Order: sequence, then structure tokens, then C-alpha cells
Amino acid sequence: MPLPLDRYCILILEIDKYGDFCRDYSKTDQDLLKFTLRTVVDEIASKWDCRLWSEWTSPSNLSIILFEERDQDKFEEAVLVPIAEQILAWTHQNLKFTITMGMGRSTDQIGDIPQSYKDAMQALKYKIVLGENRLIRSEDISSHGIVEVYTHLGEIRAIIQSFRMQKEQWSEDYDKWFEQLKNSFLTNDEIFSLMNYLVYYTGREMSGLGKEIYNKWIQEGLPKLTVKVDNSYSLEQLRQEIKQVLTEHYEQMKQIHNDNQYSSIIRNICDLIERDYANPDLSLEMLGDRFQLNAKYVSKLFKENTGQRFVDFLIDIRMKEAKRLLTETDYSVQEIAERVGYAHAISFTRVFKRTAGVTPGEYRNGRKAKERGENDSAVENG
Repeated sequence: MPLPLDRYCILILEIDKYGDFCRDYSKTDQDLLKFTLRTVVDEIASKWDCRLWSEWTSPSNLSIILFEERDQDKFEEAVLVPIAEQILAWTHQNLKFTITMGMGRSTDQIGDIPQSYKDAMQALKYKIVLGENRLIRSEDISSHGIVEVYTHLGEIRAIIQSFRMQKEQWSEDYDKWFEQLKNSFLTNDEIFSLMNYLVYYTGREMSGLGKEIYNKWIQEGLPKLTVKVDNSYSLEQLRQEIKQVLTEHYEQMKQIHNDNQYSSIIRNICDLIERDYANPDLSLEMLGDRFQLNAKYVSKLFKENTGQRFVDFLIDIRMKEAKRLLTETDYSVQEIAERVGYAHAISFTRVFKRTAGVTPGEYRNGRKAKERGENDSAVENG
């Protein structure tokens, strides 16, 4: 390694779609291509009078320490970024695969090199959202607010429940959710955790739709979806591949449901619930009278066709509207309770806390605090 100089920085070169790289090239060719990449990195750095040390620290990652003897305030912009961009351009033009580079912060302290390495590795974790064949700097990451993964779990549940209920809106909501993911700035691991949760939750919902639909899912839908998730490298690819599998299964469910003489009745019942959820008298008995069916039979049909109990379906709708009113209006808790079908605030509060984990007042205060924090962040960044 070169003697200690004035500035140091870590670059990590990562081969994109490494699974494809291993499949497309023999072990000998892989070694030759990696040797070529390392040699090109050395040659480009030497043109900038910049010394470096490099090593393949994992099968897909070439880690590079850059040493600069000039104490420049704009070391990154003047030297590091041009070097990285030339390496990216050469690879794209001369090889049949691409690379992505993560850059840590430069420092004048040799003891800070491990932190620069961590910064570069962290930057690469956002490749699935930011895209491949580019330079990702640690500064680019730190300037964005990180959205917690759990905030997206509710979106997944809502989409899959709409999917299960045979509502065409599921497709549009699915695309909107992926737009949210694009703006959420999650890491690769966090994105794939969400995709795995989507696979799990879809299977859970299918298990309540009858043996025929569930078997279709287990035998056809699940294997396809698992392969699509495992072999996707970008957020857009995930969106397209997963949607293709879900759409195929959706059409199969529609066909099976159309063969069921009671499916249209259940859809009408669901529509009625979504319209009249604020009616405190809404019950299985009332639905039975309306559709001339026994209340217990309505309950059985509802569970078989939706995978959800009537009372849980009703509570989900009421609580979703309650959260909207708590966030967007200044209505009192009693007023909101009445608007979503509860005569007394005590009953409403008990159900709300059981489903949301907090009281209505705590939920409202938490949302306001989050909005203030986002506004303060926007002011600081803007």
C-alpha cells in the first residue's frame, strides 16, 4: 500500500446482476474479467496522479482505497467523482455487464478509513431504488429521510385485501404503492423484506378463499412469484414481474368466483357495507333481512368468499375512515365515533386502540408531530 498521504476515500465497485454474471461466464472468464476491471481501475487512477490500493473483498465487490497527496478542499469533486465516472463509462462501453459504485466520505485521517468503507457499503444498499450502472455517494443517502419499513405493511395488506375482494382498484393502488416505495428511499434488504411480506400475506389471504383458489395459488401462483422476487434486480422490474403473476391469479380467481352462485351476492353485501359503514345498526341480521338469507349463512358465505369475518371487514373500513378524519379534520373523538358507526366514544376508542395500538388522541398527535418533523426537514433541506 502507498505511504500515508493527505486525503483518503473508499470506493466500492459492485458487479450488477452478479447471479447473471456467474451464469453467463465460466470461472476462468470471471477471473479474467475481474482482473481486467482491477487493471482498468489502476490505469484510470494513474492518469489522475492518484494512488490506490484495491482488493476483491467479496466475489462481487472490488474495494478501493484512494490516496491523494494534494490537500484539496474539493477532493471528491475534483478527483474522485471523475475517476469513478470514467470507470463506469469504460465498463459500460467495453464489457457486456455493468457496475455500480458506492463512495464513502473522504477524510484526512487514516483512522477514518473504516467509516468511509461503511459509508460506501451503505450507499450500495440503495441500488435497487436509485438504479444500477451509476455512482452512489454517501452524501446522496444522508440527504434523504429514511421511511420505516413498517409504514408500508398496511399498504400491502390493503392492496392484497382489495385483490382478494376482486376489486379492480387493486391494480392502480399497487402501482401507486410502488411510486411511494421509489420515494421512500429504502435499502435493498428493506425492499426485499417488503416483497417477501407481500408473498406471505398473499398466501395468507388466499388460504381463506376456499380450497380451489388456494390450491391454484400454491401450485401456480406462489412458485412463480417466488422466482420473480428472487431474480429481480430493480424496483421497476419487481413491480412488473410481481404484477404479472398477481394479474394472472386475479383472472383465475374471477373465473372461479363467477362460477359461484353466491359471489355476486357477497360483492353486493361488501358494496353495501362500504356505503353504510356509518350505520350503527349494520349487522349480519340486517344483511340477512336485506338479501333474504339466514344471518349465520351470510356469515359463512362472507368468510368463504372474502377470507375475512364480517365484523373484521366492517372494523377495517370504519378504522380507515376514522384515521382519515383524525388526520384531516378537527372533529372531536365523539363526532368521529358517530361518523364511523359508533354511538359512544368509549366503544370506538376501545376498538381503535385494539387495531391501531394507540388511542385516537395519541394517533392524531403522532400524525401532527410527524408532519411538523417533515416540514422542518423540508425547510432545512430546501
